[in-house]
Amino acid sequence: MAHLLPHHSSDGEYERRRLFAMATPHNALLIDGEVSTRDVLRRHLAAVCNVICVASGHQAHQVLERTAVHVVMTEAKLPDRSGLQLIQEVRRKYPRLPAIMVTGFGSEALCAQAFRAGVCDYFPKPVDAVGLTHTVRWLLRGADAGPARELTAPPGGRVDDQAASGFRRALRHIHEHYGEKLSLADVANVAGLSYFTTSRMLSASLGVPFQTYLHRLRIDQAKRLLGTTELSVAEIGSAAGFGDLSRFNKSFLKHAGMTPTEYRRRTSGNERPKKGNKRLAGPPVAAVRSETGIASSSHDENGDGE
Repeated sequence: MAHLLPHHSSDGEYERRRLFAMATPHNALLIDGEVSTRDVLRRHLAAVCNVICVASGHQAHQVLERTAVHVVMTEAKLPDRSGLQLIQEVRRKYPRLPAIMVTGFGSEALCAQAFRAGVCDYFPKPVDAVGLTHTVRWLLRGADAGPARELTAPPGGRVDDQAASGFRRALRHIHEHYGEKLSLADVANVAGLSYFTTSRMLSASLGVPFQTYLHRLRIDQAKRLLGTTELSVAEIGSAAGFGDLSRFNKSFLKHAGMTPTEYRRRTSGNERPKKGNKRLAGPPVAAVRSETGIASSSHDENGDGE
């Protein structure tokens, strides 16, 4: 059974779209083992491009070797390899060929991995047909611009005012609640944006996925508290959102190269409040990216999300 958000079209409308696509030079390659999904997506993209459908990564490579393809769309789970593996293979051989992941096996981790692998957009099933068509159309405009154009900007170009406002709310919420249990779903709800839009905008603006950014922020705040307060290491770990002392020590050692106690000892010469002053320092001041109007914050470049 195909997974697609409701969108009705008659057979006559499909034929009109198909004939229009035949007059265009654009080919999209869809790799998905589900026949019904391939048929439905072919119909919805018929007005934009010709869709070549295959079921496996091996078949995809065969098509790419003999046919000019302008955008690749793949499911995450294929019979002979993962969609991520296929994207990596395609990008090594065709580095300027844009890719989209369309999957019924999505998760926050997979979304982050897909963007790190170089996808231009990510769609969970049931697929938003309008959104997918918009992204494909935008990518094909890039193909028309010639091979010199890099296809790395988010679909639609600049972020609109509503999305930028929502994203600023999201980032503010992260900085105000980093010490609590915090999920991307919570942040997206505060932003008034979809889960995957929030994930895409975070990755594009901050350069890292949500969990990595949150972890780095917590480490930064722990360092600040270690250097400016007399709170115990356990209290600081809890205030920074690490939950328990063991996890805090392990994470801090991994990212700072020393334990919290050793870090405090090495920074003891810096300005520290008198004993008894347990003032908690606030989060770092966010900078504004001029190209989007979206706030971002500095973070420890050597950190990795856990």
